[in-house]
Amino acid sequence: MNRISLLCLISGLLCLASCAQELNPTGGQKDTIPPKVVKTNPDNEVLEFEGTVLKIIFDEAIQKPDIKKDIFISPFVNRPSVTISDNGKRLTIDLEEDLRPQTTYVITLNGIRDHRERNQIEEPYTLAFSTGTQLDSLELQGIVEDVEGAGVANMLVLLFDADSVLGNDILNKRPAYLTRTDESGSFSFKFLRNAPYRVFGLMDGDQSNTFSSVTEAVAMSADSVLTLSGDTTNLEVVRLISFLIDENPPRLRRYFWTNDSTLAVQVSESVNLSATTVYATDTSRIDTSVISALSFIPGADKELWVHVPGGKQWMDLHFYGLQDSLGNAVDSILRVEPEREREWDEPLSNSPTLRLQDPSIEFLPGKLVTEADRQFFSLTDTSSFDTARQVFELEWMPEGFYQRIRPEGEDAIGIPLVLKVDGAFFYSPDDSTAIDTVYSFPVTWLQADAYGSITGTVIPDSSYEGPFFINMKGAKGIVRSFSDTAFSFQNIEAGDYSFEVIYDEDDNGILTTGSLIQYRLPERRKNIPGSITIRANWDFEDHVVDLNTREPDDPEVEESEEEEVAKE
Repeated sequence: MNRISLLCLISGLLCLASCAQELNPTGGQKDTIPPKVVKTNPDNEVLEFEGTVLKIIFDEAIQKPDIKKDIFISPFVNRPSVTISDNGKRLTIDLEEDLRPQTTYVITLNGIRDHRERNQIEEPYTLAFSTGTQLDSLELQGIVEDVEGAGVANMLVLLFDADSVLGNDILNKRPAYLTRTDESGSFSFKFLRNAPYRVFGLMDGDQSNTFSSVTEAVAMSADSVLTLSGDTTNLEVVRLISFLIDENPPRLRRYFWTNDSTLAVQVSESVNLSATTVYATDTSRIDTSVISALSFIPGADKELWVHVPGGKQWMDLHFYGLQDSLGNAVDSILRVEPEREREWDEPLSNSPTLRLQDPSIEFLPGKLVTEADRQFFSLTDTSSFDTARQVFELEWMPEGFYQRIRPEGEDAIGIPLVLKVDGAFFYSPDDSTAIDTVYSFPVTWLQADAYGSITGTVIPDSSYEGPFFINMKGAKGIVRSFSDTAFSFQNIEAGDYSFEVIYDEDDNGILTTGSLIQYRLPERRKNIPGSITIRANWDFEDHVVDLNTREPDDPEVEESEEEEVAKE
């Protein structure tokens, strides 16, 4: 072999070796298509079925489903089994028991996923057959909405036989039928028998297909029991409202004495003071006194301040009807000892703030202010000379521990002010520090021509006749006004606002959420489309809030607008 031939041979071998090297696959487009049913045995809606084995063929290989989670059989079957064959495309369900005569069976496949990418079946698949000469033909359709009326997508809807639910306890209970809402919140059940049912929605976070955690959102209908009837197809439409559950009452956590007459009790959440009664007794529970002054102190730890006239001592505090804003209530007893204290550094626990709606200046002293204590508070301008300083007469509007004051007359408008607290209020009378100490707090009062106002009327919702209240929502928070058919917002800071209406069905002045135990639907909330601009030194009058107004993207609204344009 000559030299040239040898070089050619070596080059060829190197080329073959290079071609034989394993290369990384370039991949392909990810499979995002869920599996689909292409055939069943028996056929869907077949009559006089006599077997116990069901076969369902998919267009691709699937994972073996969980018979307890992914397959629902109604009526209930004790011990069915499932197998996968035909390269993963054939699902076989063996009911393994004699079926009831003259009965419609409904098989619902819910959590079926393909084998490769775990894509879940888009919507529950239903296979229905009858062991008799006819199918149950009743149908239930509905929609799940949130409190603002928007459809809730991808929420499970659980249909129970009414007698299988004791009270409203659906915790960990398996439904008779199951389906899922579409993108608009709509759902349907078919092949139902003439019977009473209970229907609930569930945002199934743990994918257990049951209500397994109180942190999962639920949905309920206005009627706790739905009865389907009729000899032919009967279309029943039901509306469910979704909400998060809060069934837990407030809890007392711990307490501190902030001074000789004030006890700060930490609670788990805000409480409704109007529904709460507190008694103090000695530890033998012989002497009893009613606690007359309570204030809820919002903050990170949530505190309820209690005025104890008897001062620091061993006692039991009895809280009756300790209730949160949703109506969850509990009775509780707190054993108090005199040694647990917390230092109190300043006479006010918060800086004075301006409440525009009253209007008033609100502040929170560290203890209850009595008539005798008011002499230690003064409101002045900021002049540094006593002879030039203007002292304003005060109108007091106390509310528990909270104090609200208002300077009388209009001389205080538009000038900087100072709220002063004499040390005699903060220190004990025998403390020499009280003589020379004065605490000063800058105060914001009304600024001339700095605010606007708006008044108007409400066109009630034609489908609702109960009480409601209206909120204005702006960049700095919410301004509330109770309303029948007229509203008025005064001293509003300039800016853009939108309107929100609460349908206050229980007439308690707050947005009440739903309750599964008490079977109470949440109160609805409606955001009025559009916004309004409030200008300083401007009175906006005769504004109309129409509760029948629909959102701009409502297809019916768009259609009517197009018709008007066509007519023009």
